[in-house]
Amino acid sequence: GMLGDSMFIVPALRALRAKYPHATITGLFSPKGSIILPAMGLLDGVLDAVKTYDVYHPKVAKWAVGRFLAKQSFDLLVNFDIDPDIYRFLLDKGQFAEIWRMVRGTVADGTRQQLQVAVGDCPHIAKQYTQLVTGELPDSVSYLIPEIRQDIQKKSKKFQKDLRGKRDAFLVGIHPGNHSQDTNTLFQKKNFDPRAWTRDATIGYALRIATAFPGTKFVLTGGWYERKLTRPLLKALRQKGLDVVDVSGKTKKITDLMAILLALDVYISGDTGPMHIAASLGVPQIGLFFSTNVNDTGPLGDPLKSCAVISPIPCAPCLHTPHEKQCPVDTNCVLELTDKVAFDRSQSFIKHFYEKAKP
Repeated sequence: GMLGDSMFIVPALRALRAKYPHATITGLFSPKGSIILPAMGLLDGVLDAVKTYDVYHPKVAKWAVGRFLAKQSFDLLVNFDIDPDIYRFLLDKGQFAEIWRMVRGTVADGTRQQLQVAVGDCPHIAKQYTQLVTGELPDSVSYLIPEIRQDIQKKSKKFQKDLRGKRDAFLVGIHPGNHSQDTNTLFQKKNFDPRAWTRDATIGYALRIATAFPGTKFVLTGGWYERKLTRPLLKALRQKGLDVVDVSGKTKKITDLMAILLALDVYISGDTGPMHIAASLGVPQIGLFFSTNVNDTGPLGDPLKSCAVISPIPCAPCLHTPHEKQCPVDTNCVLELTDKVAFDRSQSFIKHFYEKAKP
């Protein structure tokens, strides 16, 4: 899965290690998962090996993973992915005495002893993953990093010093895009990406924050392909007289992004991977939720450092993902969440951390 999806399995993997302390556990991850989780230290002491599992890309990737699976025999397959093609691929290439897997509805396969847990809209998907391992739905789950690496802390202090400047600015990060290259800044009405806000709303929200909290400096984050979103946003915010810097495309390593997020006082993002990274670091974050469900995919960090701003539209969350991009009604949840509504719902949250940063 993507960044957030990869992080959701962390509580389940911790539970698996606790259940089988002497087992040899190998993780098969998407390319992003195989990079981010070890880099963040979330799997320290949990997995014995990490392999990249990428069946959606070149045939050589399938061949390499298939070769790896064919050479070994496993006592147990714990499959957190509900994609039937991936499941068939694993069964075809690997040898597993027992299988535990996530399913939609009641899918049965009598060829092996299987434990199945159905995927639902709520509770949180990470709780469902953990239930698959423990047999019980946990009261709470978390992917908080127990101890942040020293090199990341050192780099973060340097970033923070450079970003704050002589005026000791209040640092507010904004992530205007997501893993998709299409957002509402390009599409309107029925065609939309339900994890990214509109440019106008983002500008209005930033103006309200800057007015209410003097000395605010905005930090725009994003991948290299999201610079087509951050560059015009940077220009527009500066034209409004706001203090803003764009670091999108400059965080080539996941540890660089972690260091920048750790330097921030507050981070604003849609339901995206960077929001979950911020939560895992204990960074105060404001999550904007449109068609996705905060109870299903919300951040799993410190609840006192998390503020969910949910679209007021009655049909949200409908769970129409960015892969569909078709809103079934005349308006959409992204446009219904105005900058005023978002600010009213998050002002006290921002004020708390503003006062902590600028006593």
